[in-house]
Amino acid sequence: NNIFLKKLNNFDKFGWIILLSLIGLILIKFLNYEHYPVHDEVVSVTLLSDIKTSLIKFQATNHYISTQIGNILIKIFGVDLVKLRLISLISFFLIIIFFYKKTKDLNKVLLFILYCLSTDIIIEYYSLYRGYAISALLFTYIYFLMIDEMNKIKNLKIMYFILSILIFHNQSNLFLIIPLLLVVT
Repeated sequence: NNIFLKKLNNFDKFGWIILLSLIGLILIKFLNYEHYPVHDEVVSVTLLSDIKTSLIKFQATNHYISTQIGNILIKIFGVDLVKLRLISLISFFLIIIFFYKKTKDLNKVLLFILYCLSTDIIIEYYSLYRGYAISALLFTYIYFLMIDEMNKIKNLKIMYFILSILIFHNQSNLFLIIPLLLVVT
C-alpha cells in the first residue's frame, strides 16, 4: 500500500513536469515565432486603439475586452504585437489553470493540452490579438457552472451575467449563446 502511494506520488510529479514542460514549450514557441499582423489585428490597432473609437462595432471585428486590454498595453508599451498577442496566450494558460482547479485531474489537463496542440486552428486563434481566447475562457467557466448541480440557482445568475459580457465582447458569440440559453432555461 505504501509502495503504491509512492508510485502514485512519483507519477503525479512526473505529470507536473510534463505539464510545465508543455506550457514552457508553448511559451518558447510563441516568443520565437515571427509575428506578422493579420487583417483583424491591423484594424484593431489602427482603428480601435483610441478611446473615441474603441466602442465601434462593425462586422465581427471588435472584440471589446481584448481591445480594451490591448489599448491599455498600447498606452503603456506602444504598439508591440507580441505583447498584444500575449492577451490570448495568457487566456489559454488561465483556461488550463481553471480546468485543473475544477477537475483536479492532471491527466485530463494533459489530454486537453495535447488536443489543443493537435488542432492547428486552436493554436492559431490562441496566438492572435483577438478575443477568441477570452471568449473560450469565459465559455469554459460557463461549462463548469453548468455541470455543478449543487449551486444551480446561483450558477444560473453568474452564467447569465457572463453570457451578457460575452455578447457585449463579441456578437458572434451569439451562435453559441443562443443554444446554451435554450438548453439551460
